[in-house]
Amino acid sequence: GLFSTGEAHMDNITLSEAEDLISAPKAMVESFVKKFYPPDATVPAASWLERINGIDLPDNALDTLMLGLGGDQKVAEMSGRRKRFEFSSSENDSLCVRSRDPKTENLAERDNFQNGRKFVAVITEAASLVISLQAANNCRNNRQRVHIILQLPWAADKAVQQLGRTHRSNQ
Repeated sequence: GLFSTGEAHMDNITLSEAEDLISAPKAMVESFVKKFYPPDATVPAASWLERINGIDLPDNALDTLMLGLGGDQKVAEMSGRRKRFEFSSSENDSLCVRSRDPKTENLAERDNFQNGRKFVAVITEAASLVISLQAANNCRNNRQRVHIILQLPWAADKAVQQLGRTHRSNQ
C-alpha cells in the first residue's frame, strides 16, 4: 500500500506549474521551509528554496508507478486521491491534472482489473478497505497475482490485511 499520493501538494499548484510529476520529498521540504523557517535567519528562506529546487529528488511513487506501467489506460488505480496527473495524448503528451471521484472510480477500476480489461492494479491504503482483487473462480481475470508492497505499514495486522486483498481462498 502507498501512503503518500502527492495530492496535498497538487492542490497548491496551478496547471501551468505542473510541467513534471510532483516530488513528494521535495514538496515536504519546501512546505517545511515556508512554514517554519525563521524570518530573521541569516540565510533567507528564498535561498534555501532555491537550493531545494536544485536537488534531484524522486517523484511521487504513485504517479511514477502509474506512468511507468502504462498509464491510466493500462493500470487500474484505486486510491483516495481526488486528482491525478495524466499525460494527455490529445495535447502532445503534455502533463495534465484530472479530477476523479474516488468512490465510483475505485469500484470501476476494480471491475476493470477483475474482468481483465486492465492487468495491473495499484491500490493505496486509503482505498483498500472494501477492495478485493483476488483471482476468485467467479472472476474473468484468473491470472496469478503478484503483490508488491511499496511501503510497509507499521502494524503487522495491517500488512496481513493488505496481502489479503490479492491472496484469499476460493482461488
